[in-house]
Amino acid sequence: MIKFLVTAAIVLVCLFVLVLVTCLMVWVVMRLLRWLFPHRFAPKVVQQAKRPGTKKKPNYKKPRPDPDEEDE
Repeated sequence: MIKFLVTAAIVLVCLFVLVLVTCLMVWVVMRLLRWLFPHRFAPKVVQQAKRPGTKKKPNYKKPRPDPDEEDE
């Protein structure tokens, strides 16, 4: 049982290191592609079509409780 736990711990640590190295490789490749081909691999920028001050106001009023009507 102890041997299995030690083996499982070693496998999990190796898997964690493998995932970290894979993420690093993907990051390096993406940086390299963005450096070599900036027009093709550039991050996409979402442009906002809203202009300041064009926010629509709701056409209703929120009901407020009357101060005279209190539940006792």
